[in-house]
Amino acid sequence: NYLNIRGEVSKGVLVVSLALALCVYHFFSSQKIIKLPSVLLGLISIILFVSIVLSFSRTVWLVLFIMLFFLFGFHLLRYWYIKLWVILCGVIIVVLVAWFSNISGAEEKSFAWKLLRSIDEISSDDSDIHKNWRGYESYRAALVYNESMLIQKIFGHGAGYSLDMEVYVKLGGMEYRYIPWLHNGYWYVLLKAGAFGFLFYFIFFWLAWRHTSCNGKVFFTDFASNLSLGIIVTLMITTIITAGAYNKTSLMQFLLALGALSQYFSLYKRKAKVILVNRGNLLT
Repeated sequence: NYLNIRGEVSKGVLVVSLALALCVYHFFSSQKIIKLPSVLLGLISIILFVSIVLSFSRTVWLVLFIMLFFLFGFHLLRYWYIKLWVILCGVIIVVLVAWFSNISGAEEKSFAWKLLRSIDEISSDDSDIHKNWRGYESYRAALVYNESMLIQKIFGHGAGYSLDMEVYVKLGGMEYRYIPWLHNGYWYVLLKAGAFGFLFYFIFFWLAWRHTSCNGKVFFTDFASNLSLGIIVTLMITTIITAGAYNKTSLMQFLLALGALSQYFSLYKRKAKVILVNRGNLLT
């Protein structure tokens, strides 16, 4: 049973996906980004991959695919036929997952069963709160938000607000009815900070993308830009599943990496500006 393995090994750490993506990029890129012997780096990559496999975590695999896509394939999207192919593959995957979720006869509680019902688990309803707890959280959050006063919809209920689940759930050996934290980070910020905070959450990602996007001719600059965009997309997608940037335990390393990349681009653009000014002075 995969649950027994997860209990012994752990549920997976998302930064492992980022580390493995960087190792894979190092091996297949003409420019080397990690200063370690190839044998040692290969051993580290194997350990990271085994760790991901044994975690049986859908989110860990999802983050790995996102990071690999942005490190390797994002620049190919400049071609229209590549964009069309990516969109078509995405639609096919969504349709197949939704279809198999309804007809699959996978054994309940198996990892295959867990994969096939991923969409059902986060759907906002109260049909089965034991199997779809994340979906029930979103259902209750949507209900409370829609019934809130206008000022609460705009500015939220406050940072100390806890959502009434109307049922008692056992967490860590204790029973709770009011929860201060949600798996869906978008409903989390809507309840706490309202539409105003929700808007600023996306402004944060937009500003981060604007600051770290660069189509320069320097290899590391392009690499850092793609890495930054991969981290931003990871944070936005995992916000639906594990609260994204608000999940400081699982995604703190991604936030720190995004901050480091932001500082790198600040220094890079400042240096580029100085070079342009100096060239202008020489010409005059």
